[in-house]
Amino acid sequence: MAAQQTRQAAVPRGIQYVTDESGHRTAVILSLEEWGEVWEDFLDVLIAESRASEPRVPWEHVRASLDAGDDLPR
Repeated sequence: MAAQQTRQAAVPRGIQYVTDESGHRTAVILSLEEWGEVWEDFLDVLIAESRASEPRVPWEHVRASLDAGDDLPR
């Protein structure tokens, strides 16, 4: 039986992995200079998902409050 070779994909520039004592990846460090826009998009998704269970205010109510000069509902 032929020996199996493990092949890791090349890590793009500006990305570093943090590994534990066993060599398992536990975190990632991104260069914001290289990946800042992607990070902002990723963070936006995380924030949206974390707020998914929060109560919503229908757009019609927000619009009516704005038209009346009221503060936005919180």
